[in-house]
Amino acid sequence: KGSLDMKHELGNWENQYLLDALYKEDSGEETGKRYYGLVQGNYKFSDINYMFANANHEIDPFTGFDSKSTVSAGYGHKFVDTEKTTFAIEVGPGFQYKRLDDVSAAEAGYDTEESWVAHGVLNFETEITDNSKFKQLFVADYGESLEGRSETSITANIVGALAMKFAVVVRYNSEPLDDKKSTDTETNM
Repeated sequence: KGSLDMKHELGNWENQYLLDALYKEDSGEETGKRYYGLVQGNYKFSDINYMFANANHEIDPFTGFDSKSTVSAGYGHKFVDTEKTTFAIEVGPGFQYKRLDDVSAAEAGYDTEESWVAHGVLNFETEITDNSKFKQLFVADYGESLEGRSETSITANIVGALAMKFAVVVRYNSEPLDDKKSTDTETNM
C-alpha cells in the first residue's frame, strides 16, 4: 500500500491532494486492488468556519464497480483547533456516479448508477507525542444507499517527512451488489 497526502495553504484557501494505492496478492492470486484520488479545497471564512468543495475517484474491482466518482460541496466547522488537536465536521450535498463492471452490469441489466447524496465527514486528530499522532476519520455518503468509511490510524515520524503509519480501515455499503459483502476491512502498516 502506498499513499501520498499533501496539504497547503494559500491565503484563505486550505487545499488537500490525496493519492492512495493498494495491491495485495495471496498465494499468487490477486486479493486486493484499489486506487483512490481526492482533491479538496476549503475556503476559510474564519479560523473555524469554512466552505469546502471536493472531488474523489475510486477504482476497486472487488466491489463489482469499475469506478466510483463523487463530487460534493458544503460547510465545515472546526469544533477544536489547537496546536495539538483538531476536531472538524463537514456536511453538504453531493453527486455520485458509479460504473458497474461487465459481469455486474450483465447481471443487473444496467451499467451505471447515479444519485444525489448527503455527504458528511467527521475528522479527529491529536498529537500523542512530538513525533506521533492519532487520527479517526469517518466519511459517509447517503443517497440510494449508505456508504461509509472509517479510518483509525497512528502515525509516527521516523526522519523528517518520512513516517510510518498503522491503520485499520472499514468500508461499509448498506446495499452491496448481489454477490458482494457489505463490509470490507483493511489493516495496513
